[in-house]
Amino acid sequence: MKESITEQGFAIVPHVINKAEREELTDQLGPACSAGRRGILELAPIAKLSRSNRLLNLVRPHLSAQPRPVRGIYFDKTVDTNWLVTWHQEPEGLQWHEAA
Repeated sequence: MKESITEQGFAIVPHVINKAEREELTDQLGPACSAGRRGILELAPIAKLSRSNRLLNLVRPHLSAQPRPVRGIYFDKTVDTNWLVTWHQEPEGLQWHEAA
């Protein structure tokens, strides 16, 4: 994973959740509208997963500070409901701390 992040800026990690967990989460989320669904960190199963060591341990080695979820957006992109999402940065999720 580290090589992929270093070379490509991202990594795809298969099998982070199993099929039963995926189905439970999609049932909880329900259908996504064409623009997606925001604010999903407020849903208990999403909040629990986003704060789990299973996910946080994937990113800890690549960060200088303790990771924490800041935003959850659900997109259900299919062949019929697809749109271009160009590379972008979400500035409100970034926090910089300078040493005193």
